Amino acid sequence: MEVEFKSSSFAFRAKFNESETAKKISELLPLETSVFDENGKICFAINVDVASCEFAKTVNKGDVIYFPEEKILCVFCRSREISNIFSEYPFIIVGSTVVSHEELREILPAKKVLISLRRPKYSFGERILSQEEIDEIVKKLLAEKKKA
Repeated sequence: MEVEFKSSSFAFRAKFNESETAKKISELLPLETSVFDENGKICFAINVDVASCEFAKTVNKGDVIYFPEEKILCVFCRSREISNIFSEYPFIIVGSTVVSHEELREILPAKKVLISLRRPKYSFGERILSQEEIDEIVKKLLAEKKKA
């Protein structure tokens, strides 16, 4: 599932994985929350209770991670893989993004961010009309209007 983080000054997308934690976070959306920078991570306050079985040991640039004890969702922006860096703070990888740290910092002045699921432009089952079909409908409507 695709998630959008949007402030008045900046927006970016992340792709969430299928973990239980990612699903629980998505159930809370849309959600307006605070944003802050913490040692190479852009963080968002979010309160989700999770099981401890999903904890990761390694984080890579662009990973979206959740710290259940601190109740924060973070985008890890450092440029290299880091192993066991948060051994005292268990974390769960819930997704990833390709936005750079420099770009991501553009969201900080806003202080508030809306996190929401990104919905497809057309929902399942809707059919898009061709231009020929649209023209035909317009002709019929104009003809009916002329008769009236």
